[in-house]
Amino acid sequence: MKYMKNESQFNMTTLVEAEDVQVNKKTENPERKEGLSKKYFEEREDVCVYLGVEVPKGEGGDLVPNKSAFENYYLTKEDYILRREIATSLVLNKPLLLEGGTGIGKTSAVANMCADLNTNYCKVAFGRNTTVEDVIGNKDVDIVDGKEVFLWHDGKLLKAIREGGIAFLDEYNFQGSKIAGHVNPIIDAILNGYKTVSIPENNHEQVTVHPNFRLVAAQNPPGTEEGQEFPGREVLGSETFGRWAYHKMPLKMSKEMRLNRRKGTMGKKIGINITDSEFRFLGNDIPTSELIDIPGMEHWAEKSVEIIEMLEEKSSGAGKDMAKDQRQKLSFNPRLEQGIDRYVAKFYRGDVNQVWSDALEYFLVNMYKSDIDKEKVREAIRQSYYIPPKTESKRKGLDENDEEDEEKEKQDLIDRIKKAKGEIPSWIVGDTEDSSVKAEIETAPSTPEFAKAKLELQKSETEAIKKYFGKTAEAIEVPPIPAEITAEQFEFWKNNKFKLHYSPGIEIKKDNEFPGMKERLSDNIYEWMKKDDKGKSKINIDSAILPKGWILIDERPKPQYDNGNQMYEDDILAPVLEDLRKKGLIAGYKEKGSRNVSNDEFNKPEVKETFAKALKIKPEQLELPKAVLFNYIGNKSHPEWGNTNTWEWFQDEYTSGSRLNGGDSGNGGLSYADYASSGFRFDSLGFRPSVRFSV
Repeated sequence: MKYMKNESQFNMTTLVEAEDVQVNKKTENPERKEGLSKKYFEEREDVCVYLGVEVPKGEGGDLVPNKSAFENYYLTKEDYILRREIATSLVLNKPLLLEGGTGIGKTSAVANMCADLNTNYCKVAFGRNTTVEDVIGNKDVDIVDGKEVFLWHDGKLLKAIREGGIAFLDEYNFQGSKIAGHVNPIIDAILNGYKTVSIPENNHEQVTVHPNFRLVAAQNPPGTEEGQEFPGREVLGSETFGRWAYHKMPLKMSKEMRLNRRKGTMGKKIGINITDSEFRFLGNDIPTSELIDIPGMEHWAEKSVEIIEMLEEKSSGAGKDMAKDQRQKLSFNPRLEQGIDRYVAKFYRGDVNQVWSDALEYFLVNMYKSDIDKEKVREAIRQSYYIPPKTESKRKGLDENDEEDEEKEKQDLIDRIKKAKGEIPSWIVGDTEDSSVKAEIETAPSTPEFAKAKLELQKSETEAIKKYFGKTAEAIEVPPIPAEITAEQFEFWKNNKFKLHYSPGIEIKKDNEFPGMKERLSDNIYEWMKKDDKGKSKINIDSAILPKGWILIDERPKPQYDNGNQMYEDDILAPVLEDLRKKGLIAGYKEKGSRNVSNDEFNKPEVKETFAKALKIKPEQLELPKAVLFNYIGNKSHPEWGNTNTWEWFQDEYTSGSRLNGGDSGNGGLSYADYASSGFRFDSLGFRPSVRFSV
């Protein structure tokens, strides 16, 4: 939205609906109540509102920017979101550190907001030549009544402390430790609620902190990131880093943002789509000490600690699994939890899950650069939702129509599978009168054809193993297809993109150089197999050993990530998954037939039994592939499994109730293995059924 010269636009009482702004209004939104601003920006007499966040205006001052400087400044969706985040920092009185590239709008956003809020804009540009005098102040000779006297002159930071305003510390990590030593005590004073700060440079003067004093800082990434060099930037230590709410921003504007800003500045009317979920509204500012009395708050206090501990483990150390492309080390200390609690107290409006989701989005999700990392955090948040205790239902039995409804649903399921594949598992059909369905099920290749197919498969697997293992394959003998496999099963699996592979049961060592091993097994596997001082390993010490025997596995490629809407192609399990969700055996999802399930859900006896019937196998045969098997078959026959930016669960157990997963193209494809709590459900994480047959 462009800031127009006519300021009357800020006094409207309805949604901004100028032609250059398009808003997707939902017909119902319980969070939107009478009197809440629905505009992207609104200026009132005493407050400014940024996507719902109300910030009180200041008292003016010599350093308030002139509004005219921003009259022709065009705001994109990203600009509005950034202003909302800064506004949140201001109302929480939590220092905010923005790290991103040059020219993406960090500095201009703060200056623009100071003009809106009629508050001082005290910019302190850090650098190797930045002095204490620039930041804090100094004594200098002045002429008073014709006499030379030494008088104290405030630096920009101290001026903001005395008079109120936003102290904007630009290029914050381009500083020396001498400057940090003067700035950090001031930040501590804010965090600890001190009303005064001591100024050693002015005879330890006790300066009263103005109630409207706020801190925002910006910096470029330290070192090199995405091929861009930022020389002279330092990695902040954990003590300094932990004082801030840290938001990781892009290194450059997206092409869409650049074009929208440029065309908007030139007068083109650009649609901006900001949804209801992107607004934030203040609550009643409940005292933090009273939060525990609200149902769900204790639950979230515990879950948030679990999430933070998980992120701390995954985001630190040489072998970290998250924030791998971020040079600035992330820190998770008690100050972070204090900030989260303050957010919850300030923004709680009756929905405990919503306020905690928003709080953790602000403080945790925003720490990460990678969209995959962000989604991991969001999924951990979704999995932690508080579910109030259910009241006992007064309903004692089934309605008369329930059995008819169940039969109708069953027939609908049959019809959908029949339409999709022309092959109906017998467990679904039961005693159906549909003779055409029965005929399809009973159709199977003749015995000679099946015998030939088995011999051809045995031969092709022998050749594939020789090609993969080279000389090592001389000791590997591929046995015949298990006798328990019927012609009907064989044809059914073929029609539904499941195929048999022989796994030779040998160990894949870290230094192996097999001809067919284009993508090596993840180094994480070997690291996690190492025993600690207590003789314990994080995963089974046999995790690099392939299973021995024939394996039936789904051959479909993983789908490309599509905001959680992605589906496996021609998925025979899609209607089965939809039916399981209807019965409440797995959690609901926007795509009812999606393979977005947790590892725990997959391993429920009822779920495995249902899948087994659908695939014409025994429940005890069904499992997920081990990471080593996924890597082996992917290299041998399906390199495309590693070419998409989604993940799949593996069978391997990790310590503390987690399971391995991997396959994401952005992290190494077939070579990558990670872990997550077995109860988590990520919208980028699916599963691939595999079936083991007796040796």
